[in-house]
Amino acid sequence: MNSNSKFSWESTVRPLILFVAILCTFAPLVLYLLFSLAEQKINMRAEAEIFANTITDEINKNPEYWQYEDMRFSAILRHRLHDGNFLEHRELFDSQSNLVSENNNALPRPLISIEVPVFEAGVPVGFLKITRSIRSILKTSVLVFFACSFCGALVFWI
Repeated sequence: MNSNSKFSWESTVRPLILFVAILCTFAPLVLYLLFSLAEQKINMRAEAEIFANTITDEINKNPEYWQYEDMRFSAILRHRLHDGNFLEHRELFDSQSNLVSENNNALPRPLISIEVPVFEAGVPVGFLKITRSIRSILKTSVLVFFACSFCGALVFWI
């Protein structure tokens, strides 16, 4: 059989094969990004709630901490609950959105952040904001993209 000959169904199937190859290339990347960001937000929410509960306990023990002891809050905000290799920027705001305390970390962009309320005797008196860089997720997504591109090219070639 001549290698230049084409089957009658080949022109119909070729766009479908191209679609599957593109799907094999981009679907894993999109899924990786979606699930990684969702997992990062879940972890951040859990960590923020632990910090907010710790700060709430400190406020309820001694309400003057809220007005006079921002060093105590800074010590709480500097405490690391996670063992991840990422940096965080944590900020504590009062009910008028005035900054009470923060830990200073310069974060590379892009960033995601989450806010959790802080309570005093069951009443919201401020909020805690945690911000993280997602640059490491994007670096890993480049590797995922290259692996998926190889798989998509292999599907198209076959």
